[in-house]
Amino acid sequence: MKKMEEPGRMENETVFVPQEMLIEILLRVPVKSLVRFKRVCKSWQSLISDPCFATSHFEFSRARTNRVLFFKPSDSNIRSMDLDASFDDHDDSVSASLKLGFLHPKHDFPVRIMGSCRGFVLLDCHQNLYIWNPSTGVHKKISVSNSLNEKFLYGFGYDSSKDDYLIVLASSSHSNKVKWKIFSLRDNIWKKIKGNHLPSIDVFGYPRSRAIARVGSLFNSAIHWLAFSNGLSKNVIVAFDLVERTFSEMLLPEDTYAYFDYDDDMLPDWSLGVHDGFLSLFISVKDVGFVWIWVMKEYEVSSSWEVESFLKISAFNPICCTESGDFVGRNGGGLVKCDHKGKPLSHCSYSVDPYGFKAAMYTESLFSLP
Repeated sequence: MKKMEEPGRMENETVFVPQEMLIEILLRVPVKSLVRFKRVCKSWQSLISDPCFATSHFEFSRARTNRVLFFKPSDSNIRSMDLDASFDDHDDSVSASLKLGFLHPKHDFPVRIMGSCRGFVLLDCHQNLYIWNPSTGVHKKISVSNSLNEKFLYGFGYDSSKDDYLIVLASSSHSNKVKWKIFSLRDNIWKKIKGNHLPSIDVFGYPRSRAIARVGSLFNSAIHWLAFSNGLSKNVIVAFDLVERTFSEMLLPEDTYAYFDYDDDMLPDWSLGVHDGFLSLFISVKDVGFVWIWVMKEYEVSSSWEVESFLKISAFNPICCTESGDFVGRNGGGLVKCDHKGKPLSHCSYSVDPYGFKAAMYTESLFSLP
């Protein structure tokens, strides 16, 4: 007669999972959980810390989590919210509070979010820049020369050909002469960008009433800014190719130039982003309560601009788009998620910076710095 198994005996037996199967399973796990799973055992820590695994996980769309980062005035820490979650004033658990203890010791200086790339966020605080991965806590402080005090264009991106993260800054002097500098994280050095290919732009040309720092939009391995071209005598998109290290200019949709004739107090809010895989232009016309979403169907072809969405919503400034096609942006003193027609889906009353320099979208990643 076969002896019966003792209760619970099978539960204590080790189950062998092939490495290939384990990788396929972990690729589907969110970053937040993978960070905890590093403590399971040494082999899991080694696997999850592997740069190749980090790349595979980031490129696996079903495990990708997009979040919006912003400051809450009553909280000295930065907050992060899942874009797929429902924004709720009464549920503070939908946003996580992230500590910024690595910043300037006094930490009473204003902190600005100046871009994001591959899970890293660029922060500006007291003449220093910080590259920070909110998911893993990895960070690096980057000192900025005093000659770049009057920075007005920021850019942050990745050069895949050299596995290098780059920061691009445009600054101006009292003579309004524009100086371009680029920081290579791999080389750990600032360099001047020189040559005849530099764009001739007016520091205060766009927007007329807001001579403030503007954050570039990363798309197609290039950083894009809205600026006034002296050569064309009109507002354009200035792009910097992170691989080729060259500049180019693109015209805006012809129908949008009339909006630059508005009075300063009625000037629409303009911003660049990415929507449905295309370089996009967001125009918020506050006095009539609508937002235009233009997309460039063929990159660098100005005649390919098309109106993708027309949102009927007042005082809405888009920040980013979700995977499902919804829009997330500022609305008064809070964050709002709305559908492709402008119908509000959810709202939270966190007050964010009115010019958008304290809010940005980032995608969670396991990447470390090179």
